[in-house]
Amino acid sequence: MCKMIAHRGVSRLAPENTLPAYELGVKYGYFGVECDVQETLDYEFVLMHDETVHRMTNATGKVSDYTLKELKQCLIQKGANYEAFPYLRIPTLTEYLQVCKRSAITPIIEIKKIPQASLKRLLAVIKQWFQLQRVIIISFHEETLLEVRQLSSVIHLQWITKISEKNIKFCATHRMDINSKHTHVTEELVRKAHEENILVNVWTVNDGTLLRKLLNMGVDFITTDCLMQQQAVQSQESISYSFHQKEAYKGVINDKVKETLNMNLESCSWRWDSLINGIEIKGKAQIPMLASILLPQLREGAVLSYSFWYYPLNSVPLSAIVKSEKKEVFKTRTGLDAEWELIEFQGILTGIQEEEDYVLELRVDKEQSIHCLIKELKVKVKYI
Repeated sequence: MCKMIAHRGVSRLAPENTLPAYELGVKYGYFGVECDVQETLDYEFVLMHDETVHRMTNATGKVSDYTLKELKQCLIQKGANYEAFPYLRIPTLTEYLQVCKRSAITPIIEIKKIPQASLKRLLAVIKQWFQLQRVIIISFHEETLLEVRQLSSVIHLQWITKISEKNIKFCATHRMDINSKHTHVTEELVRKAHEENILVNVWTVNDGTLLRKLLNMGVDFITTDCLMQQQAVQSQESISYSFHQKEAYKGVINDKVKETLNMNLESCSWRWDSLINGIEIKGKAQIPMLASILLPQLREGAVLSYSFWYYPLNSVPLSAIVKSEKKEVFKTRTGLDAEWELIEFQGILTGIQEEEDYVLELRVDKEQSIHCLIKELKVKVKYI
């Protein structure tokens, strides 16, 4: 199964590269949590994506111009929900590793512009908490990764670069994996990487349709701000809907569709199929929306999962859209192959307005005729 990595922690719910963001990565069941490492004036390692501190803190200047003691006086005053985390400080690499060690979550450490002379000390800090083969080091700088490989034969390395045959060969030569932006990834290149025993990590994936596409390509890791893939979420309560009988489906068929077709479930154009325990939809009329499921009250940080089997008998794609009246939250689009396809989605809900109603809509992208089968529709909300 593809392993999911929380990009700079769960950075949609807490400021990036902070301990709360990594603790949330544990709570949401991610395989690994990614961080960015910079070096201070006094040769300590801290977490910060930028070379400068002004985007995330109340200070200005470069990380490398501050001592660790001085940096610890800076307050994190930017990022997701930062108001909920008062007096939040820039963490050290050691503090991050402590969170990972305590929770048995994999550290994914991006090395920024750290001098080669400091890499040995960096590995020494990591070895205080983890065996090196349990850690993944990533970087845009191949010379940095080559130096790390000289220092350790067992640590996992990923070169952040465009996936290509040339770069796959480079990775194979130097025993490192590849970490590519999603826009460059193709099924053929993933296959070529795997032929060379190279694993493929893809960043930064926040779209449900893209997630499904990459999973079908067989990528090994996906780095994301909000998506999930069957993680074991630590939740306190949940609500589930399961549509496996005719009466259950009646409640989710959109009234406008019923009105347009002037039919009901027993009609030949919209009927319950007892062989598949699902519905067959066949309409010559233009029917953009097939179902509209009112979701239970959503909260910020809740995890929404839905799944269903879809068979497009006339090759019309279907979209599953989570939305309120004001905004679209997530969208997943099906394929076009005339065969059963399992549509699955799981994601962390952010930017939720609790006073609004949210629905899951199943709809075709354009108003057109459709002939399809849908079965085993399931919806679940886990409250964190």
